[in-house]
Order: sequence, then C-alpha cells, then structure tokens
Amino acid sequence: MNKNLAKERFHDMGILTPGGEFIERNTNIPDTVAHFLHDKQLPVIVKPISGGSSVATRIARTNEELIGAIHEANQYGDVLLEEVIIGKEATVCVIDGEQADEYFVLYPIEIIPPDKNSFFDFDAKYGGNSQEICPGRFTLSIHSELRDLAVKAHKAIGARHYSRSDFIISDKGIYILEINTLPGFTEKSLFPLALKAADVSVSDFLDHIIKLSLSGR
Repeated sequence: MNKNLAKERFHDMGILTPGGEFIERNTNIPDTVAHFLHDKQLPVIVKPISGGSSVATRIARTNEELIGAIHEANQYGDVLLEEVIIGKEATVCVIDGEQADEYFVLYPIEIIPPDKNSFFDFDAKYGGNSQEICPGRFTLSIHSELRDLAVKAHKAIGARHYSRSDFIISDKGIYILEINTLPGFTEKSLFPLALKAADVSVSDFLDHIIKLSLSGR
C-alpha cells in the first residue's frame, strides 16, 4: 500500500510511471512547495502515500491549491506529488492461476471521467458520474500492451491472488498510476465489471481465490 515504493518497483521493471516526489508528513509545506516549484511546473497530482479509493487525491493547478492539497493529504500520512499525464484512463484486473507464473488477465476497462478537467477520483468512483466500459474501446495492440503491463506490475511488487492496475494511455506511452492489491467488490467496483465481461461469476472467482489460499499460493 506504499505508492512510492511501488513506483520504484515499476521503474525497476521498465514500466513507465509519472515522475514524482515524496514528501514526509509534517514537513514545512510552504517551503516544500517553493522548493518543488523551483524546477517543476503545475499542475500536479497530490495523493497520500497509502490508502485507496483516491481519498484526498487532488489535482493542484495553483500554488494555493497545491498547499491546500498537501495539507489534506497529510492527514493520512506521507504525501506523493506526481506529474499529470494526459490521456485515456484504463484499469486491468489480474488473477493468479493454479500454476506458478500462470495468470488470467481480464478485459481492460476504459474509464471516462465526468469532464475533461477531472479524473477518476473518489466522487467519480462512487458518485456514479463516470463511465466504465468493458471491454474498453482500445485497439488490439493497446489491449495487448495493457494486459502485459498489468502482469508485469503484479509481479513487480509480488502481488498474490489478484490485483487491479490503473493506467493512462498517452501520446508518450502507457503509464501505470497505481496498483490495487485489494480491489473492492461493491456495486460500484470495477473488478466485478471485468469478471462479468469475461462471463465469470463472483462466486466462481471467490472459490478460485480460496483454493489458491488453501494451497499456500
């Protein structure tokens, strides 16, 4: 659940990931912002190092927004600042197979935020304001690359049983944003959507995961 350590593992595996800077909790925020903006430009994404559902994750477009976003994210611990990558959002679910190095990769999901200036934040995820299309409307080559990258990300951090990786498809390539090692299974969650598109029931998926766990995988 440490986004900064995960980024390091992705980088080691040769997976593109947005440039970022780690900020410890309770750092002097005005001084940190002044130092950060000395050689970097806005906008940036501000997010807590740990946690999920994009809680306290914001796009900061001004100095004031950046200071406020860091203050908010600081409530949850250390903070990560990342460059904003423009492109289409996608997420891909990976499930371990019964054999070592065997993976089932579900159809990539295309995510369309409410408007061009927003992203798949907490409100978009749970407020019903975004569109999620599965299979995503990508070319076959993009589908293939997304699935390959999701497996690489899964392996990079030593994920077990299942995971869901979030990507941005940009003109500069496909960037991984984060990996979720415990994706939700609510009515608004994306993993059940991908299972449904693959004609796999949630109960069959759970049976498979339980069998993996009991076998020591």
